[in-house]
Amino acid sequence: MKFKILFLATASLLFSCQNKEISKSEEVARKYFETYSAKTDYNQMKSFYNDSVDYENVIQNTSVIKFETGYLLNELFAWNDKSLAYENNKVLKVDGVIANDSMAVVNGQFNSYTYNGFTFAPMKFTTYLYFDKNHKIIKQVDWMNYPIGDLIELYQMEQSKSIDVDN
Repeated sequence: MKFKILFLATASLLFSCQNKEISKSEEVARKYFETYSAKTDYNQMKSFYNDSVDYENVIQNTSVIKFETGYLLNELFAWNDKSLAYENNKVLKVDGVIANDSMAVVNGQFNSYTYNGFTFAPMKFTTYLYFDKNHKIIKQVDWMNYPIGDLIELYQMEQSKSIDVDN
């Protein structure tokens, strides 16, 4: 009997959550990733961010660094790099969004792409977007499921860095 009551209570909670109105954070996150996926409107993409943003790529072991938004989009996200060709001309697809009034957590997958003649496999991601009071992104944390070859190359690059112990 306890199991039946617990099941009914859990099912009721699930259904009540599904009828919930979409939060402003979720709405902005979905629009952000639609724009990112199309990768056609730089100004719209830039408009989602505050003038500067704290950014961290966890798998690449970067600490949180403050970047000017244009630098983030052009240098780290390669927004204007025409050498990148994505499957179906869509950069990514979103599988789910969980949000509250000040942040959104987004799960999805980058589509396969070619770059300078090389083909790269699809890659799962989880992104945390933190918003200011105007729902501009002020912090972004990315978890990417990089292909093993990319991780090995990154590791080898890190290992080859020379360390000057005198300074």
